[in-house]
Amino acid sequence: MPYCSVCGVEVDAGTERCPLCSVPIFVPGGGEAAAPAGGPAYPEHVSDPVYGSTLTDLERRRVVVEIVSVASVLAAGALALADLLSDGKIAWSLYAFVAIGFTWALVFSVLFLWTKPGWILPALAGCTSLFLLCVDFFNGRMDWFLRLGLPLVAAPVACVMVVGVVIRGIKRRGFNIVAVVLFGVAVFLALVEVILDLNANGVVDVYWSGIAALALAPTGIVLYYIHLRGMRGADLRKVFRL
Repeated sequence: MPYCSVCGVEVDAGTERCPLCSVPIFVPGGGEAAAPAGGPAYPEHVSDPVYGSTLTDLERRRVVVEIVSVASVLAAGALALADLLSDGKIAWSLYAFVAIGFTWALVFSVLFLWTKPGWILPALAGCTSLFLLCVDFFNGRMDWFLRLGLPLVAAPVACVMVVGVVIRGIKRRGFNIVAVVLFGVAVFLALVEVILDLNANGVVDVYWSGIAALALAPTGIVLYYIHLRGMRGADLRKVFRL
């Protein structure tokens, strides 16, 4: 049987072009072509001759978003039909629509902001805030989003951004990076407890976040002291002989 001289695919006798790569089939002397020497008759991986090698990273991300979009529309349609058949109206499926839209927005944000990582966190925070706003709206009254949902989304975003700015401004890096992260975690836990206390009884009573701060802050101070007095930005792998 003849073989394609480029991809090694066996073709039927009389075939003029390879069905995969469209290269003309050449049979020396009018006889059947021999199988490629030193290799399998069939390639292990076959690339699409039209699109496989021409898609850019942006185009690949667009393909993923397109697939997720189609799947989301189909899922939303199926849930809407089930809701209509069971209750005769669109009711509980609204929450499912919001969840599907939230998932789609997360995928879209990550894929199209991949080259701009600094914008990914604000985009995810915005998607999460919009998701919580819609859920609160579908409850029939706006009673917890502004008091609880939005602050709980804003607190970690603010802490991560501040920690990132501080770390980015540090020239000599070592144990001080770990110390900054520990301080950021302590502040975040304190903010969470303050938000929860204000929504529960209107009185701030720092308890569990204070215990966490007592564990994190001294550790961070010790690490920062070691960095300033002893390490001075030395490579941690050399210090611990790793």
